[in-house]
Amino acid sequence: MALAIEQWIRRKSIAAVDAGLGGWADASEISVLGKPIYQMHDGPVRLVLSELGFAYDGAPAAFECRYDQVKVLHLVPLRELLPKNHDLLPRNDQSRLLIMGITRQSSLQRLEMQFSLRAYSQIASVLPHIIDELP
Repeated sequence: MALAIEQWIRRKSIAAVDAGLGGWADASEISVLGKPIYQMHDGPVRLVLSELGFAYDGAPAAFECRYDQVKVLHLVPLRELLPKNHDLLPRNDQSRLLIMGITRQSSLQRLEMQFSLRAYSQIASVLPHIIDELP
């Protein structure tokens, strides 16, 4: 399963890496979350996606989480991403922070991660698939 997760992360992150949004992690720094695969720095935020989970370092609090510990991934509703006239966000709104929430199996506490729109769109294209596809 770790190989399938690594392949998915790499496939979904190639364009982001090519666009300068993150890069491939140093695989020699193996942690309790397995081999790191992709890392992203978005201003003061750092996110590392690994074989077994991810590490978030940013506001409001840093945390690590295994993919199989995620009970619910709270994504921003599409209606909040698009204004009422259904046009894309204006360029001056690109710096707005979007919050992705995580509820773990073992806790009712919701953890939050804050990303710029650009970073959020990258992470929102990777994490849901990994979490939804776990047995």
